[in-house]
Amino acid sequence: MARGRAVVAIVAALLLLGGAYLAGAASRDDREPIRRVVVGGSTDTDDTVDKWVTAECPDGYTPVSGGAVVPHGNDTPGVALYWSAPYEDNGVKGWWAAAQDTARKSVPWLLQVQAICLSGVEDAGSNALPAETFFPAGR
Repeated sequence: MARGRAVVAIVAALLLLGGAYLAGAASRDDREPIRRVVVGGSTDTDDTVDKWVTAECPDGYTPVSGGAVVPHGNDTPGVALYWSAPYEDNGVKGWWAAAQDTARKSVPWLLQVQAICLSGVEDAGSNALPAETFFPAGR
């Protein structure tokens, strides 16, 4: 008799676990799939001392990572990347970067940025530092 109760208890537990699994799987199927896109931006190749550039995520996407580069670093000594961060401006989201040529001042150079953006994720906002700390030379 005790053995029969144990079998019934095990079967009931398996049915409950199976039902919970199916309920969880059904709720996951209702969610929007997570999609990823990488977007880039680039400045012109010129001798501007201060440069900034953005890579904007498509509508409905949130930046989750990004970065910036001054290509061919050995050819651009004196160029300093001083800002690379996510931003949001009037509902547009993306990645923002700024750099400055601190030494050469007359040799053309390029600044590039990339943003990795996801959709299907909840964006709860953040306490990121504002980009207002950047003031181009001459302004």
